[in-house]
Amino acid sequence: MLSRLNTLKDSMPSNVAAHYVIRLHIHFCEVQIHSTGLYSQSLTDTPYGVDAQRIDSMYGCVRSIRGWHDLFFSLPINELPGLPFSCFIHLFQCQVSLYRLATTEDPAWDKDMMRHTVDLLEFLDQAHDRFQQLNQVYVLKTGPGDETLWQKGCKIMRNIKAMWEPALASAALGGLPTPSSQGFSGLGSGSVAGMPVPGPVHSGAAAAMGGDKNPLLPENGPMDFNDMAWMTDVFGPWDFLKSNESGGKTS
Repeated sequence: MLSRLNTLKDSMPSNVAAHYVIRLHIHFCEVQIHSTGLYSQSLTDTPYGVDAQRIDSMYGCVRSIRGWHDLFFSLPINELPGLPFSCFIHLFQCQVSLYRLATTEDPAWDKDMMRHTVDLLEFLDQAHDRFQQLNQVYVLKTGPGDETLWQKGCKIMRNIKAMWEPALASAALGGLPTPSSQGFSGLGSGSVAGMPVPGPVHSGAAAAMGGDKNPLLPENGPMDFNDMAWMTDVFGPWDFLKSNESGGKTS
């Protein structure tokens, strides 16, 4: 698939291939292709030793996420409102992939290398800051009330960070993430630093994630982001938006 993607890139006119939207989508295609290493079975405990191809795919996934990250955050702020909405979905999936890479239990995977290449918590902070900046230059409301789409994005980034940070800290210290370190228990609601954590998701979210599971911890394979009802759940009534309302003023 990578060779076919490279062939496609080479066949593009130079002005098309250089456009930042095309480049973002190409980086994300590479992330999707390499992410197969995240979901394939580990062979480190077999007589054949380390599955080198799978580990190479994981490294490739990190490099591609870094490329996407660097390009997205280098864009002038006034260009971001005009991006296809799929790019903001890609932002979230890159974060999910980094979380999986940062907390994997695979002994053949070098987590320190990953953190030195792209740091997930920094990624979340940068995304939060970008949404704050966007709210200053392009106010976009999605319904009645004062909250804008970008303020909802800020809230989501804060809540994701609060939810993931304990597990990331545990993984960095050599421990393995557990339900308690991730701030939830089973499928019910839990809390992180006094903040509620979403319980089961429903409707489009459940369909996209393969059942009533926590949407930020995919277990069985790559997520299907073609279901736009899932994004309606995220930016609409989903608990992830509500979990920080009692914690202070929305940025």
